Amino acid sequence: MIITVRRGRRSAIAPASGLKSAEGMRRSANSTAKRAPSPVPISGPPRVPIRAKMAMRLTQSPALETICESHSFRNSGLFRRTANTGLIVDAHLSGSPFRIHLMELSVALEAHPLLEAACFSVSLSESLGELQSPEWLLSLLALDAEAPLQRSEEVRSATRDLLRHGGFKPTGRGKPASEYLVRAVGEGKLGSINLVVDACNVVSLHSGIPISIVDLDLAEAPFSVAVSPSGTSYVFNAGGQEIDVSGLICLRDASGPCANAVKDSQRTKTHGGTKRALVIVWGSVAHEGRASSAAAWYRELLERAGAETAAVPTA
Repeated sequence: MIITVRRGRRSAIAPASGLKSAEGMRRSANSTAKRAPSPVPISGPPRVPIRAKMAMRLTQSPALETICESHSFRNSGLFRRTANTGLIVDAHLSGSPFRIHLMELSVALEAHPLLEAACFSVSLSESLGELQSPEWLLSLLALDAEAPLQRSEEVRSATRDLLRHGGFKPTGRGKPASEYLVRAVGEGKLGSINLVVDACNVVSLHSGIPISIVDLDLAEAPFSVAVSPSGTSYVFNAGGQEIDVSGLICLRDASGPCANAVKDSQRTKTHGGTKRALVIVWGSVAHEGRASSAAAWYRELLERAGAETAAVPTA
């Protein structure tokens, strides 16, 4: 990721009291010649660490913008949060007023002949531990509940083909999560977990498509989707059990694979304190548009329950 940091112009950033304006610093007293904006120095005192964790989208454009007019950040709202897309950024900056441009949250997809993925992010007003799933949502966790999407043998087969493409065997304990849901619900063993996961289970149960969720405060950008190389594994539950994801298409963050259509990593799972999450729907090209339909229904359920969602671009 590239962060472009340049001094602001007088018209764009009003200088803080007691600071020389950026325009004034670029001009000498005896010359009016225009010069290209000079970069803000990134060394020398004062050196202040800035961590913009999940910086919020300010406009509909792909660039995020944050403005600060002073060296002192302790009492300033450095990053305005108005939506739930962004990236984790670490920087050390010093000097005059500056502007930081950030690329919005996205997921890079490695070329795959069978994958049709849909991604979106979730933002909650309270932590998951303080929210309860409404009864109307839990009532949908039934095999015969009325739903806009219906699972089928064709969808189940296409999902297995998707996971099998890289060499992974989607059988036994490696079955898609969507298949586990059908069995768990049929045996009456699936209870409420939390709002985001319950809505996920509803959509996955009826659509037949596996879905992954990662906590955006535990995962670290950049995000990508690719088939995992041989010898790759991660812990998937609190008991420390591992899943071998060799040959399985996975969502990756800066630390490695963190989710897939079988089991998500314990490292980035939602928990009681979760307030932001990234969702990926693992659809197949064999059923074009189904992943997008499932994501749209999932977002509708969450928004009805009071959450905010935003589409996350894939490329």
